[in-house]
Amino acid sequence: MPINKKTEPLYNSAYLQIKKDIMTGRYQPGKRLTDKELADQLGISRTPIREALKQLIKEGLLSNEHNKGVSVFSPTLQDIAEIYVLRSSLEGIAAAICAGNERRKDYLYYMMEQLDISRKAEEAQDINQLVESNMHFHDLLLKGSESERLRNLIEPLRSKSMLMRYSSLTNKQHSKISVMEHEQIFEMVRQGEVVKAEKYTRKHILSAGNRLIKLIYEDESYGRNNSEWSMLAKNYSSYITSLLQEIKIDP
Repeated sequence: MPINKKTEPLYNSAYLQIKKDIMTGRYQPGKRLTDKELADQLGISRTPIREALKQLIKEGLLSNEHNKGVSVFSPTLQDIAEIYVLRSSLEGIAAAICAGNERRKDYLYYMMEQLDISRKAEEAQDINQLVESNMHFHDLLLKGSESERLRNLIEPLRSKSMLMRYSSLTNKQHSKISVMEHEQIFEMVRQGEVVKAEKYTRKHILSAGNRLIKLIYEDESYGRNNSEWSMLAKNYSSYITSLLQEIKIDP
């Protein structure tokens, strides 16, 4: 898709478009990207493309391996487990702060708006829209915490996790569960339930990570017949399940 050359610096427009294409699954993990191909697609020269790629490599969304070139980051099972466990703790804190923020009403309207978009996208199975609204909802939780330190810690983790989240949201049952869990989090934030907002958010992210690991395990393209790989997947799933069991939410 050609980008608008008049609104902002070309490298930034290219960066945003390529990042969006990565996050919404157009460029799948492991896909090789070349500056020529991207320049042709976006209708601009290679120079701003190279600047955009450098930034995405710095953020960890792209890998640059010797003799292999630039490709979309392809997380291992260990990467997925670590990222989701870290996210669950950090975003749980962000949700708790947001729920206790006297200015949270400034964010609730937009969170409700994203929930409405998510419901419609889930019903229509519009995966691209569902992924975008998912990202926006979590971003609003983070904004509601009004913590720059948390943002700096969470954003790189969330970007990487969304690389694989697209695969999970294509599963209708998974996407429905995700929307329902967002509704629970929203309600706890709206009511100012600090502890419950934190717990529901942790539970949501850990559950998403667990569903993703199980989904990958069931996908033959990931080599589920490899016994060593299968055992690793089960071990990580068991670890996340044990963390979920520790989260007790009072009625």
